[in-house]
Amino acid sequence: MVEDTNVDPVELPLVGNIDEEALMEEKAFLAEADRRGLAARLAAYTKLSGPGWLQGAMTLGGGSAASSLLLGTLAGYKFLWVQPLALITGIIMLMAISHLTLSIKTRPFEAMSKYTHPVFAWGWALASLLASIVWCFPQFSLAESVVRDIAGQMGYPASQGLTWGSSIIILAFTLFITLNYGKSLGWIKKYELALKLMVAMIIISFFIVIIKVDVDWGKVAGGLFGFAMPQTANEIGVVISAFATAVGINMTFLLPYSLLAKGWEKEHRGLAKFDLWTGLLIPFVFATSLVVIVSAVMLHGNFDIATKKPNAVDLAVTLEPLFGPVASHFIFGLGILGMTISTITLLMLVSGFIVSEISGGESRRYFLVGAMLPAVGVLGPGIWSKYGFWMAVPTSNICFFLMPIAYMAFLIMMNRKGLLGSEMPTGGRRILWNIAMLMVLVIVTFGGFYKVLFGLDEGAGWGVGNWGL
Repeated sequence: MVEDTNVDPVELPLVGNIDEEALMEEKAFLAEADRRGLAARLAAYTKLSGPGWLQGAMTLGGGSAASSLLLGTLAGYKFLWVQPLALITGIIMLMAISHLTLSIKTRPFEAMSKYTHPVFAWGWALASLLASIVWCFPQFSLAESVVRDIAGQMGYPASQGLTWGSSIIILAFTLFITLNYGKSLGWIKKYELALKLMVAMIIISFFIVIIKVDVDWGKVAGGLFGFAMPQTANEIGVVISAFATAVGINMTFLLPYSLLAKGWEKEHRGLAKFDLWTGLLIPFVFATSLVVIVSAVMLHGNFDIATKKPNAVDLAVTLEPLFGPVASHFIFGLGILGMTISTITLLMLVSGFIVSEISGGESRRYFLVGAMLPAVGVLGPGIWSKYGFWMAVPTSNICFFLMPIAYMAFLIMMNRKGLLGSEMPTGGRRILWNIAMLMVLVIVTFGGFYKVLFGLDEGAGWGVGNWGL
């Protein structure tokens, strides 16, 4: 039986009119780079990269900061391998999603609804939207805490004016750059550049700290390549949680729509995969590893995690003898601030994509309305400390439950001849894709069940409820 190959055409009104001439020139540029060899191809990919960096900036949020602090404080250097390997499993699925999206050039929500089941598509979209709104609260709370801490070191006492003033400034900045996304391809490139600069600020800030602390580089190498296994309940929880949360469900929605918004097609598949490795993995590994290393040097063995989870202020205090009371808080705080602001704007962006898509994608105003929904997170400084746990637990459990379902839907779509047609992998490539995607599905399913059964604040201490400063 031949399946229906009709799919809804790609029309993303959040982008004005894609410059077809510029897109053709881009395809010709990629084709010429392919003909000139590997070096030229890599140079071309680097020049045109973008959506992968959005993924990197999104995952480098308050959760990554908290996770890295906890890993270094709990186990020193020995679990440096955990976060990079966990993210690689997530990248495998994201590569499959990018391949699928660019091979058919159709809107994934409609394709999932048509070729798997509408329940899968709506569950994927609504869970992604819920996560994007709820996770904005701790980002604003963390950002405000960093500003308050830096201001306090400079002699400005904490006040309601400082709290709300800093939060409103962050909100205005993130709304400005997000709501301009999609006006044209030029604005998309400006948005991507802004995110690249924020990621660079994060890495530079943490690198400055690394230069000053006494690092045992032999133990760093052992932590990255020794693959030490967890022994205690806390350590087991941390490692399992890392693999379960390597890629958020909303990241799986952000990627395909950020690809389509740029007008990318099947000629861009190699670029999209390269972009994930360089824009997502490399910055993530650098930033999180630097925080783990600093935490291992300054907090491991000197901090009782049984009574309190470590936070950025705790680490900044230990750096005061090296940098001074003001500079230590400013340098480290700047990195944390970059992580939160970049994540806030991306949570807004993916919310805009989701609302636009579930509304039929017929008007840019749906994108604008959706992008503004996470703005309620500006209330985070007043709400998260009191109600964060009760917001985080049900949201996380819903997402952990639906993530394997979304992954299963992508696996099914990857094997639909009626959807992919001649672009469906065959032979050995198909076997490899299926093995890799099944492996990731099993890992995420097991990790999700672990998180749901044992809770966000058990063992791992990995949950978003522990992000506050």
